[in-house]
Amino acid sequence: MTNTLNNEATESQATSSTDTNEGHSISATTLDDSSSVSNDKRSSILDRCKPSNVLKPIDDPDKLALIPTPKNEVFATFPVVIDLVVIVIPINENGFKTDEFYLVIDDLHDALADEKSLQSISIYMIQMLTGEISFTFCKNGPLTGIPCSWFVSKKVCIEESVDQWLSVSTNKDKKIYEVSISGDQPDLPSEGPDFDETLELVFEERIIDSLDHPILVANNIGQPKRTTKKAPSRRIRQSQTQNS
Repeated sequence: MTNTLNNEATESQATSSTDTNEGHSISATTLDDSSSVSNDKRSSILDRCKPSNVLKPIDDPDKLALIPTPKNEVFATFPVVIDLVVIVIPINENGFKTDEFYLVIDDLHDALADEKSLQSISIYMIQMLTGEISFTFCKNGPLTGIPCSWFVSKKVCIEESVDQWLSVSTNKDKKIYEVSISGDQPDLPSEGPDFDETLELVFEERIIDSLDHPILVANNIGQPKRTTKKAPSRRIRQSQTQNS
């Protein structure tokens, strides 16, 4: 299994937007060998997920936030998507639940294959109608699982925002995301921070390159399973004394 670090053109998104949650298994797209990719700029994070201690320095680009997809707010998406294999760590702070993502290098995929927290996510760069730019994501689910209707519909909604300004809302009855097309349709975003460099900054301290990584140890992910065998009980014979 190889990690998905592959920039995809907009036209490839049109095909994926017709996906359903029936009979699909999520897996990472194979990264082409660097020798076969011509004139395709890739930062170190896009070069097979090298460990964090060998990441190349970046010349001070702005660091974008990785945020949940905005709901009921107008945004559009840059025509770039990248699929990553990550460990998903649930976080609960002050009653607010969110997820943190840690990029996993290719060599650890087999060792973590049975962990539900090992998942595929798609990352997009979006721009709000008010001008703010950030990254957002769509979970694709565990690598061997079938994506649910929430994941599939959200991905379709985000990919539609490449071609028009829209807002996303949830339909809890149908368990899907839905879009509303914005009445304001200015020019779509075409210029922004360098996708590869700014995404590398997001993950510069969140790359898991060994099973001893503190995040894995703290969450008992990929660790030797602890046995719960009880120590064998000993029968204690009490000597009986006879009264003479």
